[in-house]
Amino acid sequence: MQTILPLVIKTHKASVALRNCSDGQIKKTLQSLADAVEANTPAILEANQKDVAKQDANDPRTDRLSLTEQRIKSIANSIRQISELPNPSGMLIESRKLANGLLLQKVSVPLGVVGAIYESRPNVTFDISALCLRSMNGCLLKGSSEAMHTNCAAIKIIKDVLKQNDIDPDSITLLPSERETVQELFTATKYVDVLIPRGSESLIQYVRKNSLVPVIETGAGVCHVYVEKDAAMDKALNIVVNAKVSRPSVCNAVDTILVDSSIAPEFIKNLQPLLEKHGVEIFADDKALEMLTG
Repeated sequence: MQTILPLVIKTHKASVALRNCSDGQIKKTLQSLADAVEANTPAILEANQKDVAKQDANDPRTDRLSLTEQRIKSIANSIRQISELPNPSGMLIESRKLANGLLLQKVSVPLGVVGAIYESRPNVTFDISALCLRSMNGCLLKGSSEAMHTNCAAIKIIKDVLKQNDIDPDSITLLPSERETVQELFTATKYVDVLIPRGSESLIQYVRKNSLVPVIETGAGVCHVYVEKDAAMDKALNIVVNAKVSRPSVCNAVDTILVDSSIAPEFIKNLQPLLEKHGVEIFADDKALEMLTG
């Protein structure tokens, strides 16, 4: 496999120039990217279909991989929301004057180059690119081979938008999808400032144990919803059902429901038919089981 080092070095150099962009330029670029994502929906769907066609339709990962017009629209809207976030760089965090008159200030700065290692969700390519651009960080993307065509279509759109807005396209780089790529990332301590694995528990632990580059460890489930005793019943029911069935294949779908004992009998009685309607199999402790079968 060809070394990825030249790509990494280019992104490292581009990240330095990225810090000189104005806040207005970054916002405009992100808004342009959102528009470009929607405008290129047919091309993204065509590329995505090539990836989906290679997968087992019954594999839960296929749903995570699949894009629709609505999901692409959601991606674009998320990018617009990111564009409206305050610039996290240049913020004065702390300031104090020493007895000798020396003024000390702590100011937030970009990390530098963020390496992201993720699995089959191609929306992550846009999400991480937008977040890194908003925070003025260079970005190295290592997606999975399952999403190769979709990720390639995405990075073309991203780089075109960067170029149109006078930002070095090398600021955001999609690395080859081969597994061997991560080994070079793990040792690129001179050019990569932090690695963020996003995916299964096994992926996260593998990166954490093998990388010489500092790692920000993300969560991998198990996701809980707590229903408090003063919760609005209908709203709580809708939230729980949506959290479980809207996209059950994703890592942030709810796994466990905790209910205050004072409202548990009524809540569980109302929740059961709603979940069963969607084919959800319910596992319960002894007390909850009595409420379900009583």
